[in-house]
Amino acid sequence: MTLAVAPLIEFADAIMGLRGLTKGPRAEARFEAWSHPAGGTGVVFGWEIRPSPERDPEYDPRHPW
Repeated sequence: MTLAVAPLIEFADAIMGLRGLTKGPRAEARFEAWSHPAGGTGVVFGWEIRPSPERDPEYDPRHPW
């Protein structure tokens, strides 16, 4: 079974961006782990999170929905 993580990453990226919780773009790196007995490929991703977005002068508390 193949799992597709890309739609979940895009969804999380969009929601956190709309709510003003992240600073800058998402960091992402793909890798191959064929030296491990289980093998395979993967992706590591992350965001820089704003500690208190409501204190940022550009913060907009209105949600788009």
